[in-house]
Amino acid sequence: MQDESRKGLPAAPGVGYKPQHFSNLLADAGPVHWVEIHAENYMGAGGRPLAQLRALAERFAVSVHGVGLSIVG
Repeated sequence: MQDESRKGLPAAPGVGYKPQHFSNLLADAGPVHWVEIHAENYMGAGGRPLAQLRALAERFAVSVHGVGLSIVG
């Protein structure tokens, strides 16, 4: 029996999310059960990206892929 305290992604197909596929993914996800997003795409103060992420998170498990940033001032 799997330990329910260690939740992860479903043992099912997932995809790397691209905004241009948002409508198609919600209309017919096929076998997709989770999406992977890149955190830096959602660091803004709201707008369409965050609205899409909220809609995806209501339907799919979400895996957040972090990318290291180096900002030189």
